Amino acid sequence: MDQEVQVKYFKLPKKEEVEKGFLIFVLDCSGSMASYWKYVAKYHNELKEKAIMSIAITFDTYVKVLQPNENISPNIYQYGGESTNITSAFVALNQEIKKREITSDLTVVFVSDGQGSYDENAIEQNMPKVNNLNFICVGVGNGFPTHISMSLRALYHTGNFSIPPVFIVSVEDQSSKQREEFLDSIFKEEFQSVGAILKPRKQCETSPCLCFPWSKEKTTMVWSGSWVGSHDNEITFDGRVLQPSNPSEVMILELASYWLQNIQLLSLKSKVKQEAQVALAEFERLSNLTPKLQGQKKQKTFAQRVQESQFKDTGLSDLVAELKLFTQDFTLNQLSDKDAADRLKIGTKIGKFHTKALKFAGLSIEEFTKAKQQLIECLKQHKFDGNDGDRSVMTLQSQKEILQEEDLIYGLENCSSQYQLVTAFPIIGYGLQVKRTNASMIDPYKIEIVSLVRIHKFLDSVSLIENAQHELKFQVGNGQEEIVNCILPLYTKKNEDLKPFFRSLIFHTIMTFVACENADVCFDQSYAALLANTLFYLIRQPKSEWSREMISLINESYTLAYEQHNKNFTNKLIQNPIQSLVDFNKDFDTHCMDTIKVILILSAKKDQLQKEQVKNILDRFIIETIGRMLKEMAPKDHINIFFNQENEHQIIKEATERIINRFDHEKLKEYNSISAISYQIFNEVEQNKVEEWQLQVTFKKDQVIEFLSHTKYQYKDLQCIYEYFMQEEIPENFFIAAVFHARYQRSIERATNEFIVDFDLLNTKILLVKHKFLKVELLEKCKVEIKSHIQKMGFNNLFVQRRPESGKSGRNRPNANSLQKKP
Repeated sequence: MDQEVQVKYFKLPKKEEVEKGFLIFVLDCSGSMASYWKYVAKYHNELKEKAIMSIAITFDTYVKVLQPNENISPNIYQYGGESTNITSAFVALNQEIKKREITSDLTVVFVSDGQGSYDENAIEQNMPKVNNLNFICVGVGNGFPTHISMSLRALYHTGNFSIPPVFIVSVEDQSSKQREEFLDSIFKEEFQSVGAILKPRKQCETSPCLCFPWSKEKTTMVWSGSWVGSHDNEITFDGRVLQPSNPSEVMILELASYWLQNIQLLSLKSKVKQEAQVALAEFERLSNLTPKLQGQKKQKTFAQRVQESQFKDTGLSDLVAELKLFTQDFTLNQLSDKDAADRLKIGTKIGKFHTKALKFAGLSIEEFTKAKQQLIECLKQHKFDGNDGDRSVMTLQSQKEILQEEDLIYGLENCSSQYQLVTAFPIIGYGLQVKRTNASMIDPYKIEIVSLVRIHKFLDSVSLIENAQHELKFQVGNGQEEIVNCILPLYTKKNEDLKPFFRSLIFHTIMTFVACENADVCFDQSYAALLANTLFYLIRQPKSEWSREMISLINESYTLAYEQHNKNFTNKLIQNPIQSLVDFNKDFDTHCMDTIKVILILSAKKDQLQKEQVKNILDRFIIETIGRMLKEMAPKDHINIFFNQENEHQIIKEATERIINRFDHEKLKEYNSISAISYQIFNEVEQNKVEEWQLQVTFKKDQVIEFLSHTKYQYKDLQCIYEYFMQEEIPENFFIAAVFHARYQRSIERATNEFIVDFDLLNTKILLVKHKFLKVELLEKCKVEIKSHIQKMGFNNLFVQRRPESGKSGRNRPNANSLQKKP
């Protein structure tokens, strides 16, 4: 007798629609929601931005349909506050779908906290057909109408079966947090969980397959990103041939959630004993096929951490235990709404885990898989010999020992997300205390180094992540402590064999999180940014043997990790520092996100360059850095840095009087309109010579230093950098010229406009720019004064506007802005 052919399981590639989908909220605004409405409003207003169009339908006794993309007020009484009529709300939903002619890619989010009037027949009677409609419930508290909501899900949902049916906001489960802070955090968590699955998935054609192991019929249209089964050794999906996945903890975990959610929903209508038995039998079979890690060491390996995380973070045992209940003729329709909701929470537990993982989605699934495979191939071809290297004081492991773990490849194969990667793969390095901001989450160059650990030098990233606030504290005596919230791996030429690892995408992915604490992105320059900012910190410290050794380590680490990668930029920097330091230079094909990047390269290369080359790069660094730091300064404030303004008001006043007094009684008779006089004033202001103002340049250095003190690069910091390379201070005239050049507020303008070195020419140019601003101010002052002067002289008829003769255009009015063009 032939052995039965077992089902094989295939994870379909994720394919998302290019455009966002439609989103309709159905929001319970009855009186019982009053305590929670402001949180619903807040996170509705955030979530609606994820849709191409969003509409909110609020309901209590009556229904209101808001305008598309309209924000919701935190005041519930603008919308209702009475009893709950669920039927009317969904009749209105049907009407709105028809009105908007929505036929596909719609998500409906139903938010409620209690029972209400419900007539399923009335709703179903005029229900439109929508392809790929995802119906999601957000239940608030114990009174959530579970059975009604799941009936609505069964009516409306035509989308991906793997999407969780309900997210429960457990408003009663308050911990030690303050009540408002607690409520805000749990509403935020559940709404973000909904937001993570909003983007429509594509339904694609496949060879005949099973959606569930208990399915009696096969299908040929399936949702991308989901699991399917087949007795065949391969299937075709969207024109691609796919091989079955090898049984693993990740696979069992995802299947457990997917199958349980759908068994729970089926149990609201009928018994599911047979389906649950089939599912459990499959779990047992797949578990037996899953390789088990042997020889648990005292110090866990990466693979062991990955395996543990599957159970610790998602509660696979809870999912399996829940399935066992359904094999005993248990159904959710036997339970109260509260108990049914609690059971559904178990089914969506894996959804929470994957929502968390989705926040770490800097790479697509395909890119992440490719990155893992590249490192796996590297590990197979490249053997790391010896056990040398710095060891973490927490794990007593070196980086080389981690890369030599026998089960490392197995761990990488089973690592399902970037979240698992960064929380399980240790990076060994020096402990840093850094200051992060919202900006540094997407720009690693914005990280500020506060201190380097001196005593407990070597730590690992996993130990850091496992601690509260991702922070470690060490007592160092005298009541002082060292704080570590970041890791900086440093290498020497002896670590040449590690080069394939720290040039890998896996390394950069981990370092992005280590530096930015954000794996929504993956920057291959995150490690370089951390090296550069640490170098910046060390250059500003008092000179010592320790600082010299650390700088040497940074130079060697940069060379090993980036010299080849940045070779093209480095060559252009040496040849043409002016163009290379532009933030985005399309013509030169360079990108300099932060000028500190140049200091890192210059520090690593300075011994290979001539002194003049170093000076050229450093000078341009000073010019461009000052330009970036002063770019937000208003142009008028910028030019005033170079002048003493004590007599400026009097000078303008006297010049205005001279011009206005020329328009005496006889002179005014020559004009027939105020515009003609304004034109004459414009000409007289333009003819004003700069010498007549008797201006004298007086550079307010203290004012510039004060302004820079609120930026990343304070004046003393720039001096430290300059002295580090040139063993001298920034020349005073050069500093003045750099500040003046900052009048060009865009980086590309600073590169294309000549930098004035000659001090006499610089003085002349400063006077000309100031003269332009003074003429604008003079013109505006004259325009005001001439009106009162005309009235005083009795020529009110000049204010009467005359229509130009037909076919003739009126004289153009003088435009003060035309005086502001930079010379």
